[in-house]
Amino acid sequence: MTVRVGEPFAPDVGPGRAGLAEATEHIRTALATLVAELDRDRERGHP
Repeated sequence: MTVRVGEPFAPDVGPGRAGLAEATEHIRTALATLVAELDRDRERGHP
């Protein structure tokens, strides 16, 4: 199993449903970036 840990972050978003939707998109983007980094490292043979 491979585990990647990212840096903590706090999305600067507004309140309510719009803020929740914006924060969700920030989290999805951050997660996608981590997964891409993990994939690149695994392709290069890094654990």
